[in-house]
Amino acid sequence: MPNAASDLAVAIQARPLRVLLIEDDAGDAALMEEVFGQHAERVSLDISPSVPQMFTHLRTPGLPRPDALLLDLHLAGHSGLDVLVELKRDPQLHHLPVVILSGSDDPKDIARAYQEHASAYLIKPFTLDVLQAQIDAFVSFWQCCSVIG
Repeated sequence: MPNAASDLAVAIQARPLRVLLIEDDAGDAALMEEVFGQHAERVSLDISPSVPQMFTHLRTPGLPRPDALLLDLHLAGHSGLDVLVELKRDPQLHHLPVVILSGSDDPKDIARAYQEHASAYLIKPFTLDVLQAQIDAFVSFWQCCSVIG
Protein backbone atom coordinates (compact mmCIF):
# COMPACT_ATOMS: atom_id res chain seq x y z
CA MET A 1 0.00 0.00 0.00
CA PRO A 2 1.50 3.40 -1.01
CA ASN A 3 2.19 5.98 1.66
CA ALA A 4 3.35 9.60 1.70
CA ALA A 5 7.00 8.69 2.30
CA SER A 6 7.15 6.27 -0.63
CA ASP A 7 5.30 8.77 -2.87
CA LEU A 8 7.86 11.44 -1.92
CA ALA A 9 10.78 9.09 -2.59
CA VAL A 10 9.43 8.32 -6.07
CA ALA A 11 8.87 12.02 -6.81
CA ILE A 12 12.38 12.95 -5.68
CA GLN A 13 13.89 10.27 -7.87
CA ALA A 14 11.87 11.52 -10.85
CA ARG A 15 14.55 14.10 -11.68
CA PRO A 16 18.25 14.42 -11.01
CA LEU A 17 19.55 16.41 -8.08
CA ARG A 18 20.72 19.79 -9.43
CA VAL A 19 24.07 20.86 -7.98
CA LEU A 20 25.97 24.05 -8.76
CA LEU A 21 29.69 23.87 -7.95
CA ILE A 22 31.51 27.18 -7.58
CA GLU A 23 35.15 26.28 -8.15
CA ASP A 24 37.79 28.43 -9.84
CA ASP A 25 40.54 25.80 -9.92
CA ALA A 26 40.20 23.91 -13.21
CA GLY A 27 41.91 20.81 -11.82
CA ASP A 28 39.63 20.63 -8.79
CA ALA A 29 36.59 21.24 -11.01
CA ALA A 30 37.63 18.40 -13.35
CA LEU A 31 38.14 16.09 -10.38
CA MET A 32 34.68 16.94 -9.04
CA GLU A 33 33.18 16.28 -12.49
CA GLU A 34 34.83 12.86 -12.45
CA VAL A 35 33.60 12.05 -8.95
CA PHE A 36 30.07 13.30 -9.61
CA GLY A 37 30.16 11.32 -12.86
CA GLN A 38 29.65 8.21 -10.72
CA HIS A 39 26.16 9.62 -10.09
CA ALA A 40 25.40 10.83 -13.62
CA GLU A 41 21.90 9.33 -13.59
CA ARG A 42 21.10 10.96 -10.23
CA VAL A 43 22.89 14.32 -10.43
CA SER A 44 23.00 17.23 -12.84
CA LEU A 45 26.25 19.10 -12.07
CA ASP A 46 26.88 22.62 -13.32
CA ILE A 47 30.14 24.41 -12.64
CA SER A 48 30.63 28.14 -12.27
CA PRO A 49 34.34 29.01 -12.37
CA SER A 50 33.79 32.46 -10.86
CA VAL A 51 31.51 34.29 -8.47
CA PRO A 52 30.09 36.61 -11.17
CA GLN A 53 29.25 33.57 -13.32
CA MET A 54 27.58 31.93 -10.33
CA PHE A 55 25.34 34.96 -9.75
CA THR A 56 24.56 35.18 -13.47
CA HIS A 57 23.59 31.50 -13.44
CA LEU A 58 21.42 31.90 -10.34
CA ARG A 59 19.69 35.04 -11.59
CA THR A 60 19.03 33.97 -15.19
CA PRO A 61 15.27 33.69 -15.74
CA GLY A 62 14.17 30.28 -16.96
CA LEU A 63 17.17 28.37 -15.64
CA PRO A 64 16.18 25.86 -12.98
CA ARG A 65 17.54 26.68 -9.55
CA PRO A 66 20.03 24.23 -8.08
CA ASP A 67 18.97 22.07 -5.17
CA ALA A 68 22.32 22.73 -3.50
CA LEU A 69 25.43 24.81 -4.05
CA LEU A 70 28.94 23.56 -3.37
CA LEU A 71 31.02 26.66 -2.67
CA ASP A 72 34.81 26.69 -2.48
CA LEU A 73 36.03 28.73 0.46
CA HIS A 74 39.02 30.23 -1.38
CA LEU A 75 38.15 31.75 -4.75
CA ALA A 76 40.23 34.12 -6.86
CA GLY A 77 39.40 37.63 -5.71
CA HIS A 78 36.65 36.45 -3.36
CA SER A 79 36.23 34.91 0.04
CA GLY A 80 33.77 32.04 -0.05
CA LEU A 81 32.50 33.21 3.32
CA ASP A 82 31.74 36.67 1.91
CA VAL A 83 29.95 35.04 -1.02
CA LEU A 84 27.95 32.94 1.46
CA VAL A 85 26.91 36.11 3.32
CA GLU A 86 25.86 37.73 0.03
CA LEU A 87 23.81 34.67 -0.94
CA LYS A 88 22.07 34.54 2.42
CA ARG A 89 21.21 38.26 2.29
CA ASP A 90 19.64 37.98 -1.17
CA PRO A 91 15.85 37.55 -0.84
CA GLN A 92 15.73 35.49 -4.05
CA LEU A 93 18.60 33.16 -3.12
CA HIS A 94 18.75 32.96 0.68
CA HIS A 95 16.80 29.69 0.78
CA LEU A 96 19.35 27.77 -1.33
CA PRO A 97 21.38 25.24 0.65
CA VAL A 98 25.07 26.17 0.49
CA VAL A 99 27.66 23.54 1.34
CA ILE A 100 31.19 24.84 1.84
CA LEU A 101 33.86 22.67 0.22
CA SER A 102 37.31 23.64 1.43
CA GLY A 103 40.81 22.43 2.06
CA SER A 104 40.71 24.40 5.32
CA ASP A 105 40.13 22.48 8.52
CA ASP A 106 40.59 25.63 10.60
CA PRO A 107 37.92 25.60 13.32
CA LYS A 108 37.48 29.38 12.86
CA ASP A 109 36.60 28.90 9.16
CA ILE A 110 34.18 26.11 10.02
CA ALA A 111 32.52 28.08 12.85
CA ARG A 112 32.18 31.19 10.68
CA ALA A 113 30.63 29.17 7.84
CA TYR A 114 27.97 27.84 10.18
CA GLN A 115 27.44 31.30 11.74
CA GLU A 116 26.74 32.56 8.22
CA HIS A 117 24.18 29.77 7.66
CA ALA A 118 26.13 27.23 5.62
CA SER A 119 24.15 24.01 5.40
CA ALA A 120 27.28 21.89 5.77
CA TYR A 121 31.07 22.12 5.64
CA LEU A 122 33.08 19.48 3.79
CA ILE A 123 36.86 19.38 4.11
CA LYS A 124 38.53 18.46 0.83
CA PRO A 125 40.29 15.17 1.46
CA PHE A 126 43.73 14.16 0.25
CA THR A 127 42.61 10.89 -1.36
CA LEU A 128 40.21 10.16 -4.18
CA ASP A 129 38.57 7.35 -2.19
CA VAL A 130 37.63 9.69 0.65
CA LEU A 131 36.39 12.34 -1.80
CA GLN A 132 34.24 9.75 -3.55
CA ALA A 133 32.79 8.65 -0.19
CA GLN A 134 32.03 12.29 0.72
CA ILE A 135 30.28 12.94 -2.58
CA ASP A 136 28.37 9.64 -2.36
CA ALA A 137 27.04 10.73 1.05
CA PHE A 138 26.36 14.27 -0.21
CA VAL A 139 24.30 12.98 -3.15
CA SER A 140 22.32 10.51 -1.03
CA PHE A 141 21.56 13.09 1.63
CA TRP A 142 20.66 16.02 -0.62
CA GLN A 143 18.64 13.94 -3.03
CA CYS A 144 16.37 12.95 -0.16
CA CYS A 145 16.19 16.56 1.06
CA SER A 146 15.80 18.28 -2.28
CA VAL A 147 12.83 20.44 -3.06
CA ILE A 148 10.73 18.94 -5.80
CA GLY A 149 10.22 21.22 -8.75
